[in-house]
This record gives sequence, structure tokens and C-alpha cells, in this order.
Amino acid sequence: MLSRIFLVLTLLTAPAAADSSSRAARHFASGQLLFAQGRLRDAAAEFKRAFELDPRPRYLYDAAQSTRMAGDCATAVPLYQAFARIAPDEDARNAAAQNLQRCQPAPPVETAAPPEPATAVEEPPVAAPAPTAEPSPSAPPPATTTPPSLVAAAPPPAPAKPSSARLRWMGGVGGATAGALLLSATILEGQGAARFDELTRTCAPSCSSARVSSLERELDAATGLFVAAGLVTAAAVVAILITHARARR
Repeated sequence: MLSRIFLVLTLLTAPAAADSSSRAARHFASGQLLFAQGRLRDAAAEFKRAFELDPRPRYLYDAAQSTRMAGDCATAVPLYQAFARIAPDEDARNAAAQNLQRCQPAPPVETAAPPEPATAVEEPPVAAPAPTAEPSPSAPPPATTTPPSLVAAAPPPAPAKPSSARLRWMGGVGGATAGALLLSATILEGQGAARFDELTRTCAPSCSSARVSSLERELDAATGLFVAAGLVTAAAVVAILITHARARR
């Protein structure tokens, strides 16, 4: 009798469990897509919903990862701690501990106390010399007037300006440098995009922190090269404009 009751309860609850598992899988897939698009907070919310429906450790870890990478360490810390309690193996717990350390504030840097000011040594006052009798002034010599010079002073020479040839050379060199920087930035950005696609296909959002940090450094380098190329291009354009303005004079 009891076995029949247990069998009936199992048959009644099995569809509900399967429905929760499928809904959790849909939320998890939506979170992965949002993570690949850079919408980290929305991805974390989807991973949390998946974990509420189906408490798998992977859903909770991905929620903690997305929350930390979105800059919300205060919310990510309890998620990592909860994952460490249900992690399937030691490697997973170590990964959670390493990412948890990234949310800890850096220890304050101790600074040396400033040296005490030296005490001033009072020196004895110096006696003023006794006044001496000055001789009576003699009659001033007759004033002489000097006629003003009839020759006007020559104006100072104008500062030398860079020649047009030099400005053209500066513009050419600046243009070539800007082109090289743009080419390097484009190559780095292409490599970063390819690696981002690879990470998205293989391990996102559970990629190792080292691979994610490497990708972030490559994208930051490409952005810096784009900025440098823009500055060099602006300088080259200014040099060319100055050259044309002087040629019209």
C-alpha cells in the first residue's frame, strides 16, 4: 500500500520537477546570451532565477561571476560563499575562493610619520654701528642736457617661424604614424573580438579569470592605440592647415 502511494506521489511530482528544470535551463541560456552581450547585471538576474528553479551549483557560480564583473562585490560575496558550501569538488571551491579575494579591499599602505621640525637656535643680537659724521655735501654740478638721439632704434628681429617644408614633413610623418597606429589598433581589436567569440562559445560565463583578464588587457591596448592615432592625426591636420595658410600669404 505504501509503495503504491509513493509511486502515485512520484508520478504527480515528476512533471512539475521536469517543468522547473526546463524553465531553469531557459533562464540559464538567456543569461549566457546577456553575458556575451556585456549586460552583466541582467545576466546575473537570469542565473539567479535559474538557480531558484533548479539549485545547480553552476547556476549559482555564474550568478556570482556576473555580479562581480558588473562591479557589485557586496552582492557577489554571499553568492560565492553559498557556492563554496555546495561546490561539487575542490577545484570549484578554489576558483570561488580566488574570485572572492578579488572583492576584498586592499590593505592600507602605511606611511612614515613626518620628521619633527628642528628647534630654532636664537642668536645674540648684533649691535648697530655708531653713526659717523658725514661730510657736508658740495654744490651739485650744473645739469647738462643731452639732445635726444635723432636715429630711431631698430625694432627687434621677429622670431623665426618653421618653414613650410618642415611643416609638410611633420604632417607627412604624423599621417604615416597615425596610419600605423590605426592598423595596429584594428589588428588588436580583431584579435580581441575573435578571442571574445571563442570564450563565448567555449566557457562563457564560467571562464577562468586569467583568460578574461588577458582579453580585457588586449581590448584596453586597442583602445589606447585608437586614442593615440586620433591625437597624432589631429596634430598632422593642424600642421597641414598651417602650411596652406602660409602658402596663401
